[in-house]
Amino acid sequence: MKSEKQEDIAHQLSDVLSEARTLTGIVGIAFGFLLATTFSATNLNGTENILLIGALFCSVISLGIFSLPILYHHIEFPYSDIHKFVKRFHRFILIGFLPFILTFLFSIYLALERISPGHGYVGVIAIIIVIILVYYLRK
Repeated sequence: MKSEKQEDIAHQLSDVLSEARTLTGIVGIAFGFLLATTFSATNLNGTENILLIGALFCSVISLGIFSLPILYHHIEFPYSDIHKFVKRFHRFILIGFLPFILTFLFSIYLALERISPGHGYVGVIAIIIVIILVYYLRK
């Protein structure tokens, strides 16, 4: 019979692995969309090219960072210290959020600029404000 502590550790491990798989899937879809956009976009100006390249690089970096916990899991198994392992998992995911957020902001700006030139920043600022409000109103 498993002890309560062992079940808690197994639950923590399952949670962090699920987080990594979910984030990797989301970023993989975003990367695929951006890659397809690279080949299908026409008449991009200099700023739009830079944004597209920035979004592609950020998505690849975040995809790599979000994949690290899964790789780490397979390299380090069985674990000598599960708490250290879970802590590193969370650190990988936190580090990956910066390029993850940049990917979406660059992509949103690029899309809005294509729809309404000169106004993409308004949409990005609005989205940032909504995300910050939702975070602070979470209680």
